[in-house]
Amino acid sequence: MRRLPNRLRIHGVAAMLALAFVGTQAQAARSAKSVETGQCFYLNQIQGQAVLDDRTLLFRVNVKDVYRLDFAQQCPGLRYPQPKLIITPFGGIGLVCHAIDLDVKVGDQGPGGFATACITKSLRRLTPEEVSAIPKAKLP
Repeated sequence: MRRLPNRLRIHGVAAMLALAFVGTQAQAARSAKSVETGQCFYLNQIQGQAVLDDRTLLFRVNVKDVYRLDFAQQCPGLRYPQPKLIITPFGGIGLVCHAIDLDVKVGDQGPGGFATACITKSLRRLTPEEVSAIPKAKLP
């Protein structure tokens, strides 16, 4: 087996590090843009949540804003009346800008139950028109 010269290996490692750095910087720039445009919130700013259906949650944030969180598939635990939602920040920071920033689980209703993870798909702030189209009983 033929080995690569040290110089080529060093250049290869440097190229991989540069690509990783560029990817991290691009993600940071997207998050910074989301913060600047008011699309982000802290987890402790959620003042209420409501289940729209078994694939959708609504959050009230800072009194006036309503966010819609969609799941990639059905989350069966959401069908129960007053489901036990366990919402934690993914990565432990608490700043929520994208669906991936949330780790959502629904706890079983009985004692000693298990929590079922719900895979988040998308998160967006609703416009006032979209909020007014939702029945009041379904709003958080």
